[in-house]
Amino acid sequence: MYQLACEHARHTATDCDAIYQRWADEVAALPARKRRNWSGWVNDKYGCRISVRYAPQEAGLGVSTLFEERLTARAAADRSLPAGTWIPLQSVSMRAAKAALAEEMGGELLLANTATRALERPILDNERHIAAARADVAARRTGNHRPHAHTVRVPTAPGQPVRA
Repeated sequence: MYQLACEHARHTATDCDAIYQRWADEVAALPARKRRNWSGWVNDKYGCRISVRYAPQEAGLGVSTLFEERLTARAAADRSLPAGTWIPLQSVSMRAAKAALAEEMGGELLLANTATRALERPILDNERHIAAARADVAARRTGNHRPHAHTVRVPTAPGQPVRA
């Protein structure tokens, strides 16, 4: 059943409403000719930086989105797609609207969870979505990696001062 859902479903990504709205405001502030060049990024649950770009399109069930994200190699392998594939990015409220439309049509919106390889009901509450994402990151955190600044030295010719 999971494989059937993966084959027939459209791959979409979900992000919280606050980030999606911030990006939409940034794009709205740009002149129309510069909107197609807008890009941003977001961290996934593994700590990888995911590229996001402006690309208005339909995300399914009549709901349209403004952005799409590029899949990392790990996320693409989970979805059986080639690495670097761009998929539509929707907000939690858009996913809730799609679930409401699916219920009106007599069905139920189920998502294929690539981590557990099972079908599940989507999280339609923004706060629960954020809490689940933070719990995912906290579960993978080992505490062994902390960011800190390193000095980078540029090689120079003999007798010249070192540039840092």
